[in-house]
Amino acid sequence: MRIAFASCMNTNKTLQQPVWAEIAVEQPDSLVLLGDSVYLDVPWVVHPKDLGEYDFLVHGLDLYKRQLQATGFKALVASKPTYAIWDDHDFLWNESYEEKAITRKIYAKHIRASRALFNNYAQALQARLAPNAKTKGTVPLLPELLSSSTH
Repeated sequence: MRIAFASCMNTNKTLQQPVWAEIAVEQPDSLVLLGDSVYLDVPWVVHPKDLGEYDFLVHGLDLYKRQLQATGFKALVASKPTYAIWDDHDFLWNESYEEKAITRKIYAKHIRASRALFNNYAQALQARLAPNAKTKGTVPLLPELLSSSTH
């Protein structure tokens, strides 16, 4: 069995991600993403504590959508079982984790949204980005999070 590992994808830094084509050439049996699939903390023009849950959710949704639509990434994920683990940038911001977020109460209002976004992303990867996926919580249902969130 051949397993490819990758991490630290950032569509804010570069829209081109040639590494996916390089991984595809190696013909792995599966792909494991080791975290930082998006960078929720990039870019911000206001301090995170001043950002509302809805705006955070819209921002996160856009980042995950861009990663899922990256050409080489989309093709690789559609052809290989893919599993994602989250890291600090997937959760909230650099060096953040739940205990620190709750204790400091700066990011606490974003924990529910970041979990929902990542869980939807992971399910989309496992479903191999199936366009007709009807499973609750998959990427096609992410916009429902926006309509149920308070503005």
